[in-house]
Amino acid sequence: MRKRSSKPVVPYARIDCEIRPLVRLLNARAGIRTLYSCAGHAENEQTYVTFMASGLQVLEALVRALPFHGVRGSLIGNHYEHQILSLTTRIDQDGRLVHDLHVGGRPRYAQRQLLDAVEAALTLEPKPAGNSKRAPVHKRGNVRNCS
Repeated sequence: MRKRSSKPVVPYARIDCEIRPLVRLLNARAGIRTLYSCAGHAENEQTYVTFMASGLQVLEALVRALPFHGVRGSLIGNHYEHQILSLTTRIDQDGRLVHDLHVGGRPRYAQRQLLDAVEAALTLEPKPAGNSKRAPVHKRGNVRNCS
């Protein structure tokens, strides 16, 4: 008789393809279960993933794995770029303690570059070079290819 998994099945095909790797990485971490996510489709929208953590140690390990917390920016010529990475905690409409990981940036490619950095930081086992199905690191104006 087959033992049933206690982890719910995640409908990855229904998740925005731009953040599907991030959602997979979060769900692969022991004690984390994602609930909602959005890649942020408009120019000023942040990417977010809402999740539950089984305990403070699980949450602490995730926070320590992130590349930074807060805002970082730079002036390139006369053009300002910034990236925002934050983790907030709240009680949702169902009374559950949930956490929101926000990945933002402007211009849009800065947000996508940060998303790549977060995914790299959360990768459990590094993949061999040249054998990745991930989209390449984003350059100015590029959008993550979801094919």
